[in-house]
Amino acid sequence: MYAPPLLDCAGYAAPELPGFAHTCSGFAQDPLLGSLWPGTPAQKGERRSSVLAAMVPRLSLRGQALATYEPRKVGQTAPTLEAVFGLIPGAQREIVETPFAQDARGVVLSPHVLATVAHALTPDIVEISVAPQAHVQTVPLRVTSMTLVARTAPDEEGVPAQVAHVNTSYDLALAQADSQRSLQPLPYAAVLSYGTGDPEKPTGGLQAGDCVVTLVTAWNEKAHDTGQDHLVIGKVLAKVPVATNYLTQTKLNVNMFTADLAVQPGDSGSPVFALQAGKPVLVGLVSATMYPTAMFTYVARIDPLLALAEALRLATSGQSKSLLVRSPAAASPEQR
Repeated sequence: MYAPPLLDCAGYAAPELPGFAHTCSGFAQDPLLGSLWPGTPAQKGERRSSVLAAMVPRLSLRGQALATYEPRKVGQTAPTLEAVFGLIPGAQREIVETPFAQDARGVVLSPHVLATVAHALTPDIVEISVAPQAHVQTVPLRVTSMTLVARTAPDEEGVPAQVAHVNTSYDLALAQADSQRSLQPLPYAAVLSYGTGDPEKPTGGLQAGDCVVTLVTAWNEKAHDTGQDHLVIGKVLAKVPVATNYLTQTKLNVNMFTADLAVQPGDSGSPVFALQAGKPVLVGLVSATMYPTAMFTYVARIDPLLALAEALRLATSGQSKSLLVRSPAAASPEQR
């Protein structure tokens, strides 16, 4: 049956504005995300949550790393700056191999291809046991072994995956799952959040005030994964990262935008969606947060991964020849 276009008060068809929506009602109408909308019956939400878990798997990184530390002597005075940086003359440091473990979320963009944040795949802190009841945290020297597993539930065996690409500067990464078992590609398109057209004056980019939501792990009061997910609703606060203290500033980059999404540690890599033409689209991944100190969450835009993810999809599906990546210096000897 033909449905006439909606008319504005002047009697003309209201044009669809480019870009993303300020209102969030489109998410409530979505068959998947709408099942997790506030007020939805719990039984329906749990059923849809299990489907979404195959599209937004839990990523478990486990491994061993070499690390160094200086044993502290009994009665040692407060550390000096020299001691902090390991520059005390005659000081001896020990090198040990220590285990590490960290968890995050990922997004299945296409069969075998997952996107997540780079810091989820690159441990920056390890803990060393120096006494029965004492531990020190330090920066790893080198990762000696590492395994990555994508799971749809905390206690599931999961699917092994390999790190395919890491962009540390933008905190973005791609992984390739060894099999498609239990994983399912996200049904929403990943789009350019910066907009399209002229880079100086892009059209339809994400703006302050636009509605965004993220799918995150439901944690219990002891910060344990319940195996369920829930939807966090918010809006874009700024098109750029807004820093509040030095801890946040060290983790920010120009490819981020700021939102007021209330997320928790362990939610890194969770997908962030916006509404485009009334439909959910993937615009980024949760990267860092100041919550609950401040309602600032920083989202790594998905834009720099889109072409690489498509190339990896073609390679894994056998539709493309092996990719050879060269650095600019190696590609052109004359420029050396």
